[in-house]
Amino acid sequence: MFEKGINKRDKLKEYLDDFNKNYYDFEMFTPKGNEKVKQTIQQIIITVFDEKKITVKGMEKYIKHLIESVSKKKKYSEINDTEPETHIQNHTNKVLKFCGYDIEVNRWRF
Repeated sequence: MFEKGINKRDKLKEYLDDFNKNYYDFEMFTPKGNEKVKQTIQQIIITVFDEKKITVKGMEKYIKHLIESVSKKKKYSEINDTEPETHIQNHTNKVLKFCGYDIEVNRWRF
């Protein structure tokens, strides 16, 4: 993943700071909905940095679980729409690549 001597925690903080500063609209109906998607993506980012081994199947199962836990609240059910799921997919693939994984998730399998 990271070269020897690189502090993984520092890289995670840097990555999250950049994400939080630059991304805020995930095409949900409300600002609170956008915040729920942002929190979901933040959880995914932390997981990718923390796990020692990640598989496509395992990551997609994890994302599906996260999306289901948010969509249970009726006011956030649009997280299952194309746009929010695409944002989740794209940000997941971005962090996977950043961390050195040669895999990609696909929203159709969430």
